[in-house]
Amino acid sequence: MYLKNKTAQIAKQNIIKYYFPDMNSEIILETFEKRLLMQRYAGNTIRSYKDYASIFLKHVSKYPSLEEIPLSDIEAFINEKVQNGKISVSYQKGLVGAIKKMYELILDLKSATIIQYTIKGRFMSR
Repeated sequence: MYLKNKTAQIAKQNIIKYYFPDMNSEIILETFEKRLLMQRYAGNTIRSYKDYASIFLKHVSKYPSLEEIPLSDIEAFINEKVQNGKISVSYQKGLVGAIKKMYELILDLKSATIIQYTIKGRFMSR
């Protein structure tokens, strides 16, 4: 069973590397939009998620791929936005939601739900 799961995981990684060989934000955002449309998200939600994802992708452009961005850097990005950007709670939730959804739809990672963030001094997990 372990070998079968490991083989499937390696195959999935190869497929991801084939379709997303580097951090090409345009391709990632285009694919993200198409997959949100397939899930029948509203136009305004798609626009918002793409805007949030674009901000995130600009911040992490130094990484060769989405897979290689450590969770600690995602959390640091969100915390930096909260502390220095003085963003609202709703903006923060939208940003986190967009990043999680992007990881789920682009990399098929359900583990994106472990992204943690701070709201008004409380450390929360989603």
